[in-house]
Amino acid sequence: MRALAGRLDLCSINTATLGHQTPIEQTIEAVARAGFGAIAPWRRELEGRPAQQVGARIRAAGLKVSGYCRSTYITAPNRAAFAANLDDNRRALDEAAELAATCFVTVVGGLPDGSKDLAGARSQMVEGTGLLLEHAKAAGVALALEPLHPM
Repeated sequence: MRALAGRLDLCSINTATLGHQTPIEQTIEAVARAGFGAIAPWRRELEGRPAQQVGARIRAAGLKVSGYCRSTYITAPNRAAFAANLDDNRRALDEAAELAATCFVTVVGGLPDGSKDLAGARSQMVEGTGLLLEHAKAAGVALALEPLHPM
């Protein structure tokens, strides 16, 4: 294992750990000043801002984008909602590509509200992840899976 003591340039900070208290532009500058080498912004911080411009600002600050957080749950109570979730995640994958993010963090979801169909939720997760993987490959962004316990 590589020693990280004194090597923040080898580390990334997920902006959620900072509490989403300042605009992303200020967060980028603070993370760069602190000496980190990368940042993982959240979608909510980019709302109303062009991802390409935010990505350019991150790179101008000398940072990389280690990941873009996070997906809409894949699992849904019906096919229309499932399709809508996939569409939202495809848009987010496109934003991740515009940011030049190494990966898009996906939290696949658990049981949809009111459901007890664990097999159905797992089936949706497998199908949805496969469909998102196709889009991710085309966008040049890896999917990072963060599992969520279905209970």
